[in-house]
Amino acid sequence: MLINLDRNGYIRDLYYPYVGQLNHVGGYHCRVGVWTDGEFVWLADEGWQRTLNYEEDSLVTRVVMSHPRLALTLTINDGVHQRENIFLRRFTVSNDSGREREVRLFFHQDLVINETEVGDTAAYYPVNNTVFHYKRDRYFMFNGSTGIEGLYQYTTGVKRFAQAEGTWKDAEDGHLMGNPIAQGSVDSTISFRLFLQPSSAQTMYCWMPAGQTLSEVKKLNSYVRESGRGNLLD
Repeated sequence: MLINLDRNGYIRDLYYPYVGQLNHVGGYHCRVGVWTDGEFVWLADEGWQRTLNYEEDSLVTRVVMSHPRLALTLTINDGVHQRENIFLRRFTVSNDSGREREVRLFFHQDLVINETEVGDTAAYYPVNNTVFHYKRDRYFMFNGSTGIEGLYQYTTGVKRFAQAEGTWKDAEDGHLMGNPIAQGSVDSTISFRLFLQPSSAQTMYCWMPAGQTLSEVKKLNSYVRESGRGNLLD
């Protein structure tokens, strides 16, 4: 697995199961956004001040993004597991204000599985509270946690077809409508929430296992939860 990120922390390329062959994102934007105090911003917003680095002697990123007007700082670590086909992300969210706040993080999945938008499916999987995308023998599952709470809200929908822009537009009011399944040219968005005390920080994790069957990605998802998200990234 090879994943390329842009300066906003958006996934732009996802190569699996061979690096340099099928690209299941193909340059589209898998957006990341933040909602707090009734205001929503994507990480592409020009109000973010960015420092882009890697952890020393590793292929794990260390990205610091600060938004003075929102009084938020994000410290982000991204990496691919050294053995399994799992993409891991850690977001440490710092509340730079003097008041208690709720912060929601939104992750948008814009996949073109096997380099075509024809015949994709995005669905909510209630058994383990995840969203997954698949076509034939390619499965990608999306999950995360903020302490004891997992995925907060989700939705799936149609993109780039009949004037549909995609589910990322649904995120911009801070809420997701919860549509459980979509087929064709589809995308999805999931969200997580944190409750931050004044001048404090909390950490959330999200991850994406890839596999050839639903049972394979379910097994990898369980492996992440049982092994400890931070342990795998560290």
